[in-house]
Amino acid sequence: MLWTVVKIAAAVLVIVIGYVWGAGLVRSFGGAAPSSKPPEPGELAAVDIEFQCQVCGTLVTMTAAPEDEIPEAPRHCREDMLLMSDIGLDSGAGAGLD
Repeated sequence: MLWTVVKIAAAVLVIVIGYVWGAGLVRSFGGAAPSSKPPEPGELAAVDIEFQCQVCGTLVTMTAAPEDEIPEAPRHCREDMLLMSDIGLDSGAGAGLD
């Protein structure tokens, strides 16, 4: 009888320790700070650029990009997407980037 109680107590102790360890591990993943801060609202220019995935054909329209920079093509299906439209900045801030 005593041996059964000891085994049950040991099992409960192992479960509690595992729960506390696992909860701490999950909490540490969620608290990570973002790698970079988002740009200020004035630092983005309105754009209308379309990209298409080479593998599955998914179309993506980019509507904002950093001012005075040509944006990099996003990745989809582990490949860089193809530029489908001319790069044009609506605000005129990127004149000369074409």
